[in-house]
Amino acid sequence: MAVEVSHDPPKTLLSLDKNGVVVVMENKEIPTLEQKQTFWAEQLPNFEAKYWLPSHFEFLTFDIEQGNYVIKDDLDPSFEDDATEIWHRVNTGWAMWKKAIKFTEQQAPPEGFVLVDKKHTEDWYLDDQEGMWWDQDGIDNSLCDLDPGQVQAVEHKEYLITESNTLYAAKVWDDLNDQVGYWEFFKTKEEAEKVASYCKAKFKGESVEAREQSHDEV
Repeated sequence: MAVEVSHDPPKTLLSLDKNGVVVVMENKEIPTLEQKQTFWAEQLPNFEAKYWLPSHFEFLTFDIEQGNYVIKDDLDPSFEDDATEIWHRVNTGWAMWKKAIKFTEQQAPPEGFVLVDKKHTEDWYLDDQEGMWWDQDGIDNSLCDLDPGQVQAVEHKEYLITESNTLYAAKVWDDLNDQVGYWEFFKTKEEAEKVASYCKAKFKGESVEAREQSHDEV
């Protein structure tokens, strides 16, 4: 089955529609140790002010490298059991605190909004002279001729990619005019190869029926 081709970009523009607004969200990189430590330093005073007990200071200290509480090295061995119990309790509370803060910061968008990964969008630019939409490499053909000091307004749109796949292009035979026609897109390689083979045979004046029979016998 041939695929119809349009020079316009996909019609899924990121804009307000009857279902609400589509919001594009940038991919967030995995935080570095320094970023984590900054986060811990900001949250520790709030956590300790709410959950820290005076007795905890006797047994635990915060390890900025590990990102959690540890039992003090110089602790009296007689307090080891008590310290271990407190260590489990405090670190459990600290883990829950961090998750709650992150959930609050990364909570779902308001009703009527959709979060879309930035990598699933494309930028398109309008060439007024050609009346065509291009990606950044395509629009470069018209903008590279700008004179020094010249400013050119360019219409820009950001589109959501709803499908990403591989298509196969091949010239088709124009039976009506008995000549090679235009190229078309096909969804499968097998479809494209069949059309291309037929076009090549007709162009060379070969018998299509004999060609197909020879192919079937192989």
